[in-house]
Amino acid sequence: MFLTGFTVLLHCTLSFLLLPVFVQSGPARGLIYSATADYRHDSIPVARDALTASGQSINVQFDATEDETRFTDAGLASYDVLIFLMNTGEGLALLLAQWLSLPPRRLTLE
Repeated sequence: MFLTGFTVLLHCTLSFLLLPVFVQSGPARGLIYSATADYRHDSIPVARDALTASGQSINVQFDATEDETRFTDAGLASYDVLIFLMNTGEGLALLLAQWLSLPPRRLTLE
């Protein structure tokens, strides 16, 4: 029952957040970042796989990574959406600070 409810909630949430992406002619690209520095929850692989599997139904192609070196202008240029999945530790704060200092086009869905 929980997994079904979680899947429905996940699909509804993604549909709402990615609504501007639906007007694109091709699939949107999304990057799932799931690295942790402290506690690592066992559900991270399940959530990552659920997002990836749900992507096709909402016209989004997801890539998943735990490589912080992808957070550069060139590394993020091909993505329409970023998902920070259950991250922990100070490294995430530094990564977010770096990401937020990128040009404003990274902060909007087009």
